[in-house]
Amino acid sequence: MKLKQLIDAQDALYRLANAPLPAAVAFRLKRVLRVVNPELQTYEQARVNLASSLGKLSEDGSQYRIPPKKRLEFNEQLEALWDEEVEMNFKPLRIGDLGDTAVTAADLLALEWLFVDEDDPVPAPSANGHKEPEKA
Repeated sequence: MKLKQLIDAQDALYRLANAPLPAAVAFRLKRVLRVVNPELQTYEQARVNLASSLGKLSEDGSQYRIPPKKRLEFNEQLEALWDEEVEMNFKPLRIGDLGDTAVTAADLLALEWLFVDEDDPVPAPSANGHKEPEKA
């Protein structure tokens, strides 16, 4: 999956993680978060490093300001970063696993990479981080 897809799903993933879930689903979701969080932390550090290399820290020290003449370069590099592939090694969930947990359509759309269709077998993660293809 692309890093941008993971970044866009971050809030929805944390909302789901904070919702009351069946114990087995909460356990599996915690394992997903153990894979996701380091990727998001690495991204945030790369984004801050990019901003610090092209911008100046605000007077209050809370954020970097990118000068207009460097915004294009910043945006191009940020988009290249978003386009990076991220390997996710986890067992996907089924929507039915959520039980009575309320999830918005927008959150489900952001988290579509986390779920498989109800009728599809759940692929086991492989040792190399790729889901194994289904056997015919």
